[in-house]
Amino acid sequence: MRRPARPQTHLLLCCLLAALCALAGCRTATPVGVRPEFRQANVQSVVIVPFYQLSSFGAADEERELIKEAYHTRTQRWLTANGFEVTSPQEFQQILTERGAWQTYQDGVILRDSLEVYFEPADADAVNAAAEVITLRELAEAGALPEGRLLYGEIVYQSDATCRTSVSPRDRFSSMEVHPEAKGMLPPRPCVLAHFQAKLVDPTSGRTMWYNRHLLEYQVSEVDTDAILTAIERVIDAVLGTKKGLLSLQ
Repeated sequence: MRRPARPQTHLLLCCLLAALCALAGCRTATPVGVRPEFRQANVQSVVIVPFYQLSSFGAADEERELIKEAYHTRTQRWLTANGFEVTSPQEFQQILTERGAWQTYQDGVILRDSLEVYFEPADADAVNAAAEVITLRELAEAGALPEGRLLYGEIVYQSDATCRTSVSPRDRFSSMEVHPEAKGMLPPRPCVLAHFQAKLVDPTSGRTMWYNRHLLEYQVSEVDTDAILTAIERVIDAVLGTKKGLLSLQ
């Protein structure tokens, strides 16, 4: 896996992360964890909807697709390991295509903003529902969707850089880890930045059942494929596996 083009200076990295926080995470009032009305949902089946990203992260299309596939694969692996029945993104698209509903889905569910703003109560209001909510409801009513709740994911940011100190905001939605081989190195260290958020949506109502997000700064001795994949695994586990994660819905 080739690496996305990375910021060249610590200052640029700080500015970039500040912008990401302003746009996609640090400003949010969107509640995380399970929504009260779904605490007894007993979710068994999860359908992974193809993840999306709003930025190229300075990477070529092929590299972006490799990153997206890594997020898909490791999310499916996490869900399966934790007892969920999983429909993959490829199966999701195939099922809708076979049922003549894929184009309807694509035309009706267009995500051009941060995931945090979609499928929220105002969007799911019966009178003034947003287009993506109406589309899900209609597809669910028509029996066009696979069985299970829909997991949406946004890769907010994914790249590597050189970190002099931790530049991640110090809150419950971010963390910094140092690989054991890098602990003996004085800063600056190579690092992988992974920022991910996800929502579980009830297709029959179009409402958010659960939401969480996390920004990980993973400092390493060398940025290679293993470091990138490890960072992706860690950020997925931070989003799905903490006390605000999906296990509380089982």
